[in-house]
Amino acid sequence: MSNLFSDMSKFGIKLDDDISIFEEEKKPEPGKATAAAAPVAKEEDYLLERSIKCPLCDSMTKVKTVKNGRVKQLETDNVLRPIFKDIDANKYGVSVCTTCGYAALHSSFKPLPSAQAKLIKEKISAGFDGSSFETTDPTYSYDMAIERYKLALINSVVKKGKVSERANICLRIGWVMRGKKENLDKNNPNYKVMFEDCQKQEDEFLKNAFEGFLKATMSEDYPMCGMDESTVDFLITNLAIHFKKYDIASKTLARILASPSATRRIKDKAYDLKEQIVEEIKKQKANG
Repeated sequence: MSNLFSDMSKFGIKLDDDISIFEEEKKPEPGKATAAAAPVAKEEDYLLERSIKCPLCDSMTKVKTVKNGRVKQLETDNVLRPIFKDIDANKYGVSVCTTCGYAALHSSFKPLPSAQAKLIKEKISAGFDGSSFETTDPTYSYDMAIERYKLALINSVVKKGKVSERANICLRIGWVMRGKKENLDKNNPNYKVMFEDCQKQEDEFLKNAFEGFLKATMSEDYPMCGMDESTVDFLITNLAIHFKKYDIASKTLARILASPSATRRIKDKAYDLKEQIVEEIKKQKANG
């Protein structure tokens, strides 16, 4: 070891005997250049835990939300579920008061009319135990996320919320169920049973969303859950195709194509769906 560093051994530092201060760095061989590995993003890196005041009982409660501007959406799937990079942001859409049990989508977690507040206090708050909704984990598991959405759905049903509101929550539960299904451990010996159970529940909630939005279009005004008429029709069309209800899909698709207010982007997507519907109808007829 060089005399310059001989006294460093007392710190437990082990150096080669021939160490050189200005040792020439070895150049990487062609094709073998090494780049520093990019840090792996974790789900919690995209989350923010904040304290909010319950508009029903005034208690303070904590919720995890996605940081604005941090999440990148990659695409949407056939039931318009947004897919994000590194995180399933769909898990983090509900505010829950762990004291009284009031729950709603973040955008709807607001003061209620007295009649609705009374219904929730009587039918939910009276016997509510919110301990299972409290967690020290940095993220929500799929099961916890689904429970939060289900509580929001129960609140909407109890308070006699709009049909579109209930349909929207069902849609989002279907999205989270699909995310859970896609993230199951394929090495788990119960994988097949778990997959089939997720698929069944996903379809049940998506079917309720489909039927709910159809019903809402006959009695509610637009915008509906933040969507204009063409967007709602596009959603119904996609859900109708998912459930092979091509007659309904054809009608809602025709409305989009005839709408003077529908954007060029949504009309282009509608034309793609029209071709898909024609092909699926042909297959149905061919199979008798």
